[in-house]
Amino acid sequence: MDQGTKLIKEFVETSIKYGAAQLEGDHRAVNTESEKLTNLRLKFKAISDFNYGELVTLLEHEDGYVRLKAAFTIISYAPEKARYTLVELSKERGLLGMEANMILQEWEAGKLIEKEVGE
Repeated sequence: MDQGTKLIKEFVETSIKYGAAQLEGDHRAVNTESEKLTNLRLKFKAISDFNYGELVTLLEHEDGYVRLKAAFTIISYAPEKARYTLVELSKERGLLGMEANMILQEWEAGKLIEKEVGE
């Protein structure tokens, strides 16, 4: 298993843990998992030939938080697909829908200024 594949697996596991912590109201765990996701995004960028297409496939994952975190991560790589996923998730009830809606609002307001993928 190459490094990128290992990181994708860790990304999925961490996204699921993040979602579970959100649902349980465990803010300490939410912060821990959120920090891990941020570090994973930095690791993706550090791999010069990282295949962001693998993250695009996560937009079809059964877990909503995996889809949410994947969409956020690929905003600059596949903005149309990311937006579609976020719009669909924003229709969900609860924290998942609220978080997707917040990401969309920040994006539309120009507040999600991210370096281009791979920079």
